[in-house]
Amino acid sequence: MQKPWELILHVYCVLYNTQKLLVYEKTNNEEDKRNLAKAKKEYDLRLRKLRQEASASFINRAENKSKALWKIINDERQTKNVIQQTLKLEIDGHVEDNPYKIAKHMNHFFTSIAERTLKNNPKPSIDPHTTSDTGHDLHNYQHASQIEIQNIIKNLKQKTSAATDNISTKILKHCKESLTIPLTSIINKSLSQGQFPSALKLAKVYPKHKKGSKTEVGNYRPISILPTFSKILEKVVLRRLLDHCEKFNLLTERQHGFIKGKSTMTALTDFADYIIDNLEEGKHVTSFFLDLSKAFDCLSHDLILHKLDKLGIKSTAKMWFKSYLKDRKQIVEIKQATSGITAITRSRPLPINRGVPQGSVLGPVLFILFTNDIPEHLDKFCTVSMYADDTTLLLSGQKDNLDIRSFTALNMAYQYCHSNDLVVNPDKTSQVAFGRRCDEVPTIPDVERNTQAKYLGVIVDEGFTWSQHVDNLLSKLNSSLYMIKRTKCISDISTAKIAYHSLFETHIRYGLMI
Repeated sequence: MQKPWELILHVYCVLYNTQKLLVYEKTNNEEDKRNLAKAKKEYDLRLRKLRQEASASFINRAENKSKALWKIINDERQTKNVIQQTLKLEIDGHVEDNPYKIAKHMNHFFTSIAERTLKNNPKPSIDPHTTSDTGHDLHNYQHASQIEIQNIIKNLKQKTSAATDNISTKILKHCKESLTIPLTSIINKSLSQGQFPSALKLAKVYPKHKKGSKTEVGNYRPISILPTFSKILEKVVLRRLLDHCEKFNLLTERQHGFIKGKSTMTALTDFADYIIDNLEEGKHVTSFFLDLSKAFDCLSHDLILHKLDKLGIKSTAKMWFKSYLKDRKQIVEIKQATSGITAITRSRPLPINRGVPQGSVLGPVLFILFTNDIPEHLDKFCTVSMYADDTTLLLSGQKDNLDIRSFTALNMAYQYCHSNDLVVNPDKTSQVAFGRRCDEVPTIPDVERNTQAKYLGVIVDEGFTWSQHVDNLLSKLNSSLYMIKRTKCISDISTAKIAYHSLFETHIRYGLMI
């Protein structure tokens, strides 16, 4: 869509250039020809200057300057999300264009992901309820103050998207002063009674196309939007939950995801240190990259509550989580434009019986607490490195017994997953051995043996040469350079610097610690 300032300038310059053109056509002399060329050049310069000023002004006025920059870049790339003009989906062998039938079919597909994923999971061979009790209990959550609620609202990202209640964070921030007192009262009542409000359990999901045919439902990813008030309440509970875990040192050091002071960098550093240290000691080193299918979607609510209980979440505190997880539903919303009119179609709600709520504040942390006992089960057999659901097994030693130890470690990992409703995807699980003698490391049956693997955005190869990673990085940087040049053309030098830090420098710096 053309910007207002572009339209005004365009109309002005078209009139001005038309006048010059008419004069030149009438006189056909060189001076009028030069005047016409000059007018065109002035138009191009004015347009470029106005675009630069408008872009710079947009970024300077934005609360989130990086997000504003990305909007400009995406507009330039012409990859901005647009409303689906005509959505068609194959349903029971027939290509359907009825939006309600499509929304209904998608909602059924999304809410049954866990059931389909777990369908072929082997029956557990070990008891999942073997986690040790910590002995440190949390029975009740401390009440929230009005200042705490105000600070949470203040720090929420300002978004215009909203759940079915149509209340966005942008609206909430404008009403912060009026809503703080009643909101604090409702939140504290929820904490005291151990009940999560039913009105906050309905998620609005819109389908986002990933790749492949747009008529295949499996090529869409559900993007869930939860009520804004839910996120505030969840942040209150999250702070108290993490305080409890940190106070009694309950979190495993092997988990690097969603934990304060840890990141992909700490995970990569531990991973590399293990390999380098053992290679320097003359040992053989091998690794197994486990791929967990739909891990966040498959978790059993009963198992989540059991593991929270083992971490000391008891009584009312545990009852709150039981209420938080149960009786959740979701609808699928589809937007389509016809003759310039946008139509919104929603499916009927369907229940969500498994997993942590997608798009929630507590969901990722509940997952890392759920898998917090993996090292307890596997430490006798291997070293585990985790970043959320990215799980890697590391083993070192002499080649004579490394195959038996590797097989045992993998078998124990599979047993843990089967017993905890986690599904290992064998087609995407791989083995990579490291070092000059990596050919001597035995290959484990039914596990794909590779010479490299992409781990948390870094390509690690068996010789630790980083050559493939560097080649991949150069390709990214070439694309980034083009976008930086385009950004400079449509904005000022300060915006180009922001683009450099976002698109170029971050890629170079990522992984330098290892």
